[in-house]
Amino acid sequence: LAPRSQDGLKTIDLNADAGEGYDDAGLLRYVTSVNIACGGHVGSPEMTAKTVALAVEAGACIGAHPSFVDREGFGRRALDTPPAELRDQVLWQVRSL
Repeated sequence: LAPRSQDGLKTIDLNADAGEGYDDAGLLRYVTSVNIACGGHVGSPEMTAKTVALAVEAGACIGAHPSFVDREGFGRRALDTPPAELRDQVLWQVRSL
């Protein structure tokens, strides 16, 4: 790691979660990057692809937003997922992006 230069101190990355079934096009008017839901708690391959296209069009950076596979609880519940299974779920979701 290196200290940020003066120019690096003049910008802020405004980030938000996207691909969760809300107004991503509207959201992308205000943010510089998005974490796109990858299907664990919400989303589908079609929704992910659409959100990626919207982000590219808006010039926003993208990142993966993996979660517990928990559609019913929207990824918010504490689950007792075995570590190997959780690893596989995260890999599956990140690869989907």
